[in-house]
Amino acid sequence: MQRQAKQGNTQQALDKLSPLTYSSGEKGLSAHLLQADLLRKQGNLPAAYQLLSELYQQHSQNEKLFPHITTCLFNKEKTAKLSS
Repeated sequence: MQRQAKQGNTQQALDKLSPLTYSSGEKGLSAHLLQADLLRKQGNLPAAYQLLSELYQQHSQNEKLFPHITTCLFNKEKTAKLSS
C-alpha cells in the first residue's frame, strides 16, 4: 500500500487498504487513519473529514486522531479560501 501511495496510485492503495479497515482495535484505527490520509491526498477532503469525524465520535480520547483532524481541517479551510 505504501508503495502505491508513494508512487501516486492512491486509489490502488485505498483498494488494498479496504479489508484492513474492518479490523478491530489499533489495527483498524490505524487502517482508518491511513485511509483518511489517502483520501485527503487524493483531494477528497469531504470524505476524509467525514471519516475522521466518525472516528472521533468512537475514539475521542485517542491522541492519534488529533494531527489527522487538524491537517484535514487546515486543508479544508485552505481549499475554501482558494475557491472564493
